[in-house]
Amino acid sequence: MTDHIQLAVDLFNHTRSIFSTKNRTAEQDEEMAHTAHVSRYRLDLAFANKRLARVLVSNDQQQAEVHLAEARQIGEQIEKDEDRTWLHTNLDEIASMFDAD
Repeated sequence: MTDHIQLAVDLFNHTRSIFSTKNRTAEQDEEMAHTAHVSRYRLDLAFANKRLARVLVSNDQQQAEVHLAEARQIGEQIEKDEDRTWLHTNLDEIASMFDAD
């Protein structure tokens, strides 16, 4: 697992542990909000890498393949089946463009 994926997972788990705390303080609520945002940002990297792969596929296939692989790896961490399936369907479409050349 790459460092940024592990960070997203760790932050998500930390957010859940704070959420489970009874009688949370205002500081814990604020920390929970921040860790949830950062975790979400890290997982959004899958979609950013998908966009980069699509843009680069015709100009720099090697870099497009790097971003495609990164998007696939990060995408495996997406919990919502519908979002994960949508991402992988789009990644498969991009991968098919490599063979078109």
